[in-house]
Amino acid sequence: MIVRSGYLESADYRTGRLVSAVGTVTGTQAGKVGEASYAYPVLRADELYLWPIEAPRPPGSNVQFGIGVGIIFR
Repeated sequence: MIVRSGYLESADYRTGRLVSAVGTVTGTQAGKVGEASYAYPVLRADELYLWPIEAPRPPGSNVQFGIGVGIIFR
């Protein structure tokens, strides 16, 4: 569980978004995993990074054919 002071836009931090956090573990929060009790670590976030949404890639291989010399950077 991540705790952050201030306002976070719920439209940006919606379900399914990837987030990285840097901070200090400040304790635990009681919860459950299935029927078992579990102590979730609580992180006081000093920094958050919201990863960009990637465009969906078409299914299939990433093989390309061509004639000539070329360099592809991704």
